[in-house]
Amino acid sequence: MANKEVKYYNGTKKIWNEELIRIVDELFDSPYNRYCSPCDEEIEYFIDTEWNQSEAMSESAIRQLFKKDYTDNKDIKKVYVKVTVLNDTYSTRLSNEDKVKLSEILVKHASEISGSKYDPKIVNTLCQEAKPIIGQEPYSFISK
Repeated sequence: MANKEVKYYNGTKKIWNEELIRIVDELFDSPYNRYCSPCDEEIEYFIDTEWNQSEAMSESAIRQLFKKDYTDNKDIKKVYVKVTVLNDTYSTRLSNEDKVKLSEILVKHASEISGSKYDPKIVNTLCQEAKPIIGQEPYSFISK
């Protein structure tokens, strides 16, 4: 491990991680330094350990919020909480003012969006209605 260097991004800054170096060496028996491109096995390992675990947690929490805790799409406060969670989780870049306006639109269309299936017609309708109100077409958000 003397000359090997591995940096990984932890969300705020790049840090040195000796444990990651050890795991990569053991699993793939390959020298890994900051000048190498990762092989397919290393990428798959990262996706399985780092990415999928955090994504699974996010998806599970959102499903519980939408399907168990906050099922009422007619209560503006509950819809606002769901809008805020989706915006923060998926980084859809809605401002606080836009979240309030979008929540009002979603409450207005509560009966249409209550189904569990993705419907492109509803998505397009909501995007077209939201665009003049918030100044942008929030397709990234609405499609979620």
